[in-house]
Amino acid sequence: MAITLLPTPPTRQDPVNFNTRADEFLGALPTFGAEANSLATDVNSKQVTASNAATTATNAANTATTKASEASTFANTAGTKASEASASATSAANSANTAGTKASEASASATSASNSATAAEASAVDASNSATAAATSAINAEIFATQQLKAASTTSNTPGLGDKSFTIETGKAFVIGMYLSITSSGASVNRMSGLVKSYNPATGALVVTVDASTGSTARTDWVIGIAVKSAELATPYYSVSANTNATAFNRYQITASLNLTLPPSPNDGSWVDVVNTSGTTTSRVLGNGQNINGLAEDMSIDRDFIPFRLVFKTGYGWIIT
Repeated sequence: MAITLLPTPPTRQDPVNFNTRADEFLGALPTFGAEANSLATDVNSKQVTASNAATTATNAANTATTKASEASTFANTAGTKASEASASATSAANSANTAGTKASEASASATSASNSATAAEASAVDASNSATAAATSAINAEIFATQQLKAASTTSNTPGLGDKSFTIETGKAFVIGMYLSITSSGASVNRMSGLVKSYNPATGALVVTVDASTGSTARTDWVIGIAVKSAELATPYYSVSANTNATAFNRYQITASLNLTLPPSPNDGSWVDVVNTSGTTTSRVLGNGQNINGLAEDMSIDRDFIPFRLVFKTGYGWIIT
């Protein structure tokens, strides 16, 4: 039974293909383990078959030996009665010779069967050792990959956009351009995400260009790990200073007195983020035919620097969250 070879394992010397090779390597291990276990089962089955054959052959050899002894006895008896039955003596001698030949053949078969059983047992041991080694390699690979893409930092930082510097463990697998999530372990509302700008694996110096953040408290208990760039967190605020037609899943920073018209025919779950930094209280959000907070009227924005989100729900309209 064939065993599928494992793909090329991941290595830090090839960071560009590290994630892909790690996924391929870990993904191939279940198949490899199943094939190795199947091979071990097959070998064990053949070992049992060979052992049974050896037992049968041994029994046959014992029977043949007994028959040879009986034939020899008959031959002696026939010899003493040679004058009376020379024909019977000749026949008995021939039978004795045949029995001896069969005994030799049975003995050879027994030896061959014994050798086959020994070889089968050795193959079973080899297969078991290979399966154990493969399982150990899989566990070690998973642990290594997980540890290389996770870090911690006690560097004091306040959530915000732009470059943020951290000191983390050395020897991690972070590379320039990798997207990271940075979250306070004690207050998860304080979090950031962005691209790796630089990382020195010898010193642990890490710089991340943050493009999305929440919270405003300086923390020193950061957990850092690889992440997928979220469409929501990655969406920047668009600065608008004139009447604007908003589109779903976007953020708008109002910098002048204006009307922001919500999207027409929105779907459930559509959202629009708004914050007023204009210093005026005359800007409005227009419902565009939909209710806002249950009211069939437009909404005035009379507060500065208080971001809010409008989420659409059929039957209710736009709801402030």
